[in-house]
Amino acid sequence: MTDAPVPATDSMRSTRSPINTCPGRLNFLVANLLLANIAPPPSNVMPKASDYSKTIEELINRAVQKLTVKLYTVDAFPSDELVKEWSQECWIVTCRAARKKFAPQEGNARIIIAISKRKSSIRSHLRDTVRDMIPSTYDLAPDAVRENVLVANMTKVTHLLSGTPKRFGYKDFDAAEPEIYAELPMLMHALQKQLFINARDTGPEFHTAFDPMPIPTLAFLLTCAEYGLDSWSAGKLDQAHQFRTSEYRAKYRSHLSWLIEDWEALDAEAVRHVRHEMYQQVLRYGNITIQSTTQKTEKASDETRERMRRALATRTFGTRHDDDF
Repeated sequence: MTDAPVPATDSMRSTRSPINTCPGRLNFLVANLLLANIAPPPSNVMPKASDYSKTIEELINRAVQKLTVKLYTVDAFPSDELVKEWSQECWIVTCRAARKKFAPQEGNARIIIAISKRKSSIRSHLRDTVRDMIPSTYDLAPDAVRENVLVANMTKVTHLLSGTPKRFGYKDFDAAEPEIYAELPMLMHALQKQLFINARDTGPEFHTAFDPMPIPTLAFLLTCAEYGLDSWSAGKLDQAHQFRTSEYRAKYRSHLSWLIEDWEALDAEAVRHVRHEMYQQVLRYGNITIQSTTQKTEKASDETRERMRRALATRTFGTRHDDDF
């Protein structure tokens, strides 16, 4: 028997027993009591999670968590088709984890829309967090009114947005010739504020997706930082500056390219180590401890490797004796 996704009425919400939740698990007992003959939200109304029963709403929010991880770690600006595909995948995985099967009907299609339309708010939350950090990070004078202060801010922003890769993405952005690319503390602080608030947040729950710090995540953070600086291009914060997908998708792709071709390509193993340290730093900012489930494998020393090489060189292959192994 399958359950149909059912929107909640006010009377249902007021009389329903609360659903207990704990990290990584949901209580779905109430789902079996839902009335299957209640119609889904009107087709001319944009669906949202709160249209449905508390059980279905929590399932939708769990699916949105999974979509958030994909946007952060795979592609922050996917096509509409890919967002729909991801949303459906996240919904199916969430339902399977909850041991729930819902009838393939119009209600399910609208749930996918409710999940996919959250992509903009997922992006905007990080965007706004990074923008708020821009003045203190780059020493821009807030509430600039005097002409000389406005000009000083404009000059600084123009300088930060120059170069390839752009100067603002360096930890030592104020150096004559910056060298430490992508390791800007502001980026890790912003990520911690969004996904690693505590040990029960989205980041720690899906921690394997963030260790080492994915390059698409860094590209997304840098894109948000560029948006923040663009908002200060006139010397003071322009709250109305828009985060247009067409514009910032292209900037995201540029940051992605720089990170892969001009940073990782220099020394992939060293960069991987740096990205692991970035992840560890985010955990420290959030005062979060995560026990590793894998044992770190250390490389043999050069001396040991040379001894093994010499031993292999003396081996005769093709003639096996009983005491060879």
